[in-house]
Amino acid sequence: MHEIFDKVNNRVISNSSRWTKKKNTIALTIGDSDFSLPPPIRDSLIKRADQVLGYENISDSLNDLVIERADSLYDWKIEKHWIVYLPSIVLGLNLCCRIFLDKDEKAISESPVYPPIFNSVANANRSLMTLESHISQDRWGFDFDKFSDLAREKKPRLFLICNPQNPLGRSMNREEIERLAEMCVENDLLVCSDEMHADIVFDKRKHFPLATVGDSISQRTITFMSPSKSHAMSGLGGAFAVIPNDDLRKRFLSKSKGLIPDLNILTLTAMEVAYAKCDPWFRQMLRYLEENRNCLMKNRGKLKGIEIIEPEGTYFLWIDFRKTGREHPVEDLLSRGLELSDGADFGKKGFLRMNFASPRSVLREACKIIQALLD
Repeated sequence: MHEIFDKVNNRVISNSSRWTKKKNTIALTIGDSDFSLPPPIRDSLIKRADQVLGYENISDSLNDLVIERADSLYDWKIEKHWIVYLPSIVLGLNLCCRIFLDKDEKAISESPVYPPIFNSVANANRSLMTLESHISQDRWGFDFDKFSDLAREKKPRLFLICNPQNPLGRSMNREEIERLAEMCVENDLLVCSDEMHADIVFDKRKHFPLATVGDSISQRTITFMSPSKSHAMSGLGGAFAVIPNDDLRKRFLSKSKGLIPDLNILTLTAMEVAYAKCDPWFRQMLRYLEENRNCLMKNRGKLKGIEIIEPEGTYFLWIDFRKTGREHPVEDLLSRGLELSDGADFGKKGFLRMNFASPRSVLREACKIIQALLD
């Protein structure tokens, strides 16, 4: 089945946000994959497009799939009325910052982190404090001591977390999640947890949603999830929030009234089929991504001066260029035909992010370009 993922799709002609910026350039930037839709989703969309495309309600079967999936994958018992559907997680983050942060209240997050987390706070004209990630025992660690100090002294209201972490690729283990939950409860923090990459974890790891630790943290957490990354359907969108607390959910729904567009029929169809019929395809894709990661890590020794911590999840490689002597690595690589995301956009200069959800042949060419630059 690897041939499905080895296929190089010509996205330059597709008006792709990622691939049409520079001609004759390998673009490993924006967080969508270069893989074709899972066949069950493709076939269902074709079949659905042959029918009347009117307005459509959320089906009971989609709700049941979300509930069953939370139970089977995460040992998480959720209720139907906790689920709020959204076109995207980014919209959910922006709404949370507008709804749950008063003018004099602050948010807290990690740095580096997914840029829409920074932007959602800025868009709401609120203040954000950040704590730096650090390397501990050959993995990216969360600075619990600094987090505790900031939460106690500065008293932020909202904690925005991304787990598995984009761009670091860290997947928190159960012990870390429990420690984090305890700190959030102790400091009366409301939590928005972006768990977009929940299913994309490697080495037989298990994802632990923050809200599963216990009722105390569950009642103060809004969890965002989506099949869009895990099932190669980023352009279709589709996401959902799980909000167990009745008051938070009512406030979220009332304050966002008229701001959340209905999900279109094709998105709803794709979400339902992704969760109902695509597990075999997903397992193959996850294996392919893990092999991509392993291939890149195996060859990092050839890339002089750079440092990379092995990602535990997501399909991103966070590359430290600070010791290469290159002041403008993004521009240097772009001039040679490779585009990577600038770490400054994530809050950390001197780093670049590589999206490795591409055919392995494309990644090999990208590595050759980096190697040629550094030799």
